[in-house]
Formats: sequence, C-alpha cells, structure tokens
Amino acid sequence: MVTGELRSKIDSLWEIFWTGGLTNPLDVIEQMTYLMFIHDLDDSDNLRAKEAAMLGLPYESIFAKEVQIGDRTVDGSQLKWSVFHDFPAAKMYSQIHGRCHLQGADTPDAGQDRHGHGWHL
Repeated sequence: MVTGELRSKIDSLWEIFWTGGLTNPLDVIEQMTYLMFIHDLDDSDNLRAKEAAMLGLPYESIFAKEVQIGDRTVDGSQLKWSVFHDFPAAKMYSQIHGRCHLQGADTPDAGQDRHGHGWHL
C-alpha cells in the first residue's frame, strides 16, 4: 500500500490529470509511467556525466545530439526532464504544440487524442 509523501504526490498528479480531462485510469497510469521514466533517464544521464567528469573520462550525454521528430530537428537538451519540468505551462504547451500537427483522423500515420482528433509528430 502506498502511503505518506509518495501517496500525496500521486494523488496530486491524479488531480492534475483529472482536471486536465484525462479521466481514464489506464491513460493516467501510462502518463505517470512515462514521466517517471523520463525523470529516471535524466537522473541516470546526469549521474554518468558527473562520474565521467570525476574520473576525467569523456562522456557524451544521450541528450547531446539534435533529435529528428518528423520533419523538425529538436535540441536534445530541451527533452531532459531537468530542463523541461521548469518550463511554465505555456512554454511546455508551445514546445509540444509546435511539434504536433493536427491531421484528419483518417490520416494513416496519425494518432488520435482523447477527443478523436488526429495528430502526428
């Protein structure tokens, strides 16, 4: 059973998702899992960078290169949790909105949001 501070954080996240319109428990769990993965990936990358620096070894972050998303190129450092989580909501939205294009739901390479609108990166 989850109790204490962790329970409080999970309840807070649940409330944020619910208020934002994400009410399907499986969707909420999927999003929480994704956020935890990105957080842990960033922590691991930062730890390896520090260890390499202490030992005087070269290290290239997995976030060092530009990333191709569809027809756009994104600076990998903008995808780090430690950078992204400090963005104000409007900037987070613009980061994602600027990379997603609404398409007709019948577009073969499109996904769908919860409202049935098609999108792809």
